[in-house]
Amino acid sequence: GVVEPKPIKAYDPNFEETLEFHENTVTFTQRITVLSSTDFKITGEFVYQTCNDETCLVPKYIDLDFNIKMPAKANAITP
Repeated sequence: GVVEPKPIKAYDPNFEETLEFHENTVTFTQRITVLSSTDFKITGEFVYQTCNDETCLVPKYIDLDFNIKMPAKANAITP
């Protein structure tokens, strides 16, 4: 699964609940197992929402594409 850094937890009076969030920048990581010895693509979607102390913007959906180039002598893991 995706590894998330420890979020900030704070009560938000707009939502009337404690929220978990990140400020400015954040890095999420995920380990993968390579099952191919040829180049491949990883696709995904990232969803986020920006808020201030009064309002939130509409959530943004970003498509992610990672083109993975395998070294000439790469060995794939056989399941």
